[in-house]
Amino acid sequence: MLVKVSNTLLSKFLLSTALCSLLLAAPAQSTTSETESPEQVTEKLAELPTTLTGTYLSAKLAQRDEDLALAAHFYNQALEKEPDNPLLLERSFALNLAIGDHDRAFKLADRMAELNAEKAVEKEKKAQESAKSEDKAAAHAHAEDKASERVEPMVHLALGVKALNGKSYARAAKSFEDGIEQLITNPIDLLSGIQSRRNLNNPRLLNASAQYGPFAIISQTILKAWSQIGHNRDDLQPVLDSLNELKSGEVNQFFYSLHSGLIASYAKDYPKAISFLQMSLDADPNSAATAEALLNVLLKSGDKKKAREVLDRYKASSAPAENKAWLEKVYGPMEPVASYIRTPQEGAAELFSTLGDALSQEQALESGALYLQFADYLRPKHARTQIALARLFERMKHDNQAMEHYDAVSKDSAVYRAAQRQSGFTLARLDRVGEAIERLTALLDSNNGDLETVSVLARVYQSDDRFQDSINVLTRGLDSIAKKRDIHWSLYFLR
Repeated sequence: MLVKVSNTLLSKFLLSTALCSLLLAAPAQSTTSETESPEQVTEKLAELPTTLTGTYLSAKLAQRDEDLALAAHFYNQALEKEPDNPLLLERSFALNLAIGDHDRAFKLADRMAELNAEKAVEKEKKAQESAKSEDKAAAHAHAEDKASERVEPMVHLALGVKALNGKSYARAAKSFEDGIEQLITNPIDLLSGIQSRRNLNNPRLLNASAQYGPFAIISQTILKAWSQIGHNRDDLQPVLDSLNELKSGEVNQFFYSLHSGLIASYAKDYPKAISFLQMSLDADPNSAATAEALLNVLLKSGDKKKAREVLDRYKASSAPAENKAWLEKVYGPMEPVASYIRTPQEGAAELFSTLGDALSQEQALESGALYLQFADYLRPKHARTQIALARLFERMKHDNQAMEHYDAVSKDSAVYRAAQRQSGFTLARLDRVGEAIERLTALLDSNNGDLETVSVLARVYQSDDRFQDSINVLTRGLDSIAKKRDIHWSLYFLR
């Protein structure tokens, strides 16, 4: 299922609440008429000395240009020179996770936790000593405290996710609780450094919000709830009560009611689950995930009449046609099936996947990648997360990596056709037009009325100057329409 939070909801929430910088020291080289290959240049650069300042500035530059892989590389280099720097650790953790290097990222998270523990002991020791509160040491300690206010929420989030993945539910809940406390008691000025405060949908602001602002509070609150219900499935009401603070605001309402319903369903309290999931579907009638969860709970409770009403209403919504067809195929017989959220890990992954996709659509690529990689860590190779990651890498202009994720979507998934269709554009950008045409033609062979694929294939033909082929495929697509309507104007225009 394709699930996303609309741009409007995201906007409403936010309204409320240079290689020269490497500083490499190298002797002057005489010019030569021969052009060196990129490999030769790389080899020569690798032999040159680097500096902490140079690698840090290079990392910042790559981060600004949203080349997350290059930024991670330079932060890793900088960390080699200053391995206990908390900000370098936090940046290296976030960016290594964002590019999918889970092992390295969680090792860095463990190191951040060790340093935090050492600092806490040191701070307590200094507090017990006498009077030097106004000296330079105190000022330095204050600066370190300010830095840790940004780093610590990410440490708690990382360790909580790691514990949750290992089914250490009590430890996970404690990590998320500590993270929430840190976020609330030491709020960060997210607007500092934002040039125009009118643009609250600024990607930098979204990135900051997701890591140590309002989105982070939402995330860790819901993650704590999933950890608590994993620890004790009979402890439902206190868990639901802990989510009450998320009620205010349209976006909050969607997440509050959706995850309250999923948690109640996991605890097999179907009346509560139905109530919450209906609230969530009312907040976003196009959400396939909410519709599926509600349909399944209604059928498990024996209410086929209400389930049919929900399915018919969803089919009349403006949700993608493939989502409607998928739900009709699965739930049309009016029989319950296995829940798509069967564990706390899957519930947490659902949160990360939904928010990560929404963030990346708003060009908050670092946090979008971070959340989607958390989702992939907790629920590996899930189809909807794979397609969201593919789109993220397309936005970062890493088409080869995007293709890896598109190709990871299995044929029996609801988003398989969408993944294959979108990958046609990606293959064309990679100058693999023949493969794109072959892939898209196969999709049309299995469904002549798939007008979205008709449009994509026609555009791929046009990109290869095969205009007659483009006309032919558009004509076949238009001829397959039993009753032509205004919505088909784009196909006529394209032809």
